[in-house]
Amino acid sequence: MKHNLNVILIALRLVIVVAACMAGYNFICCGFAFVYPDNALLFLNHNFTPYHAALKYDNSEAFFMPYYLACYGLLLTYFTRVLISLRKCFVKLKKGEIFYEEQAREFKRAAEGTLIFAKCRYVLVCAFGAIFFRALQLFVTEIPVFLLIYLIGKLVLVLHHMAEKGAFLREENDLTI
Repeated sequence: MKHNLNVILIALRLVIVVAACMAGYNFICCGFAFVYPDNALLFLNHNFTPYHAALKYDNSEAFFMPYYLACYGLLLTYFTRVLISLRKCFVKLKKGEIFYEEQAREFKRAAEGTLIFAKCRYVLVCAFGAIFFRALQLFVTEIPVFLLIYLIGKLVLVLHHMAEKGAFLREENDLTI
């Protein structure tokens, strides 16, 4: 059991570092895109593809790229905080603190945060892609990423229900004795 928790903690630590680095990268790119508008076009061509290969992006569309990068950076910062709180839950599990009163609420907050991140990321990428960057294919191509993050959030929600039931059973057991 502890070995599995160690693997989960290492994986969570890695995901936290990646999410934090991605957030920082987006903020740095946002700054460069504001200061150097030519970089905004470069970032746009790197992150999005128009719905038709013959179409090319120009500076009028690149104007919106810093705003996308800032929004996505903020969203990744939020997700990093959610992952840190989830990691704290697993650290307590590793220490042997199981079925305590706050555990269910902590898992629920982490699950809701993950679900919110999945939905907001999909809406952000698709909205900017469809409205400003003529990348209508994102409505379909972003579905696998959305589903992966969404299902992870649902899995954490299952942990919430298990912790909630476990806390109830522990309380009943303590009252019986």
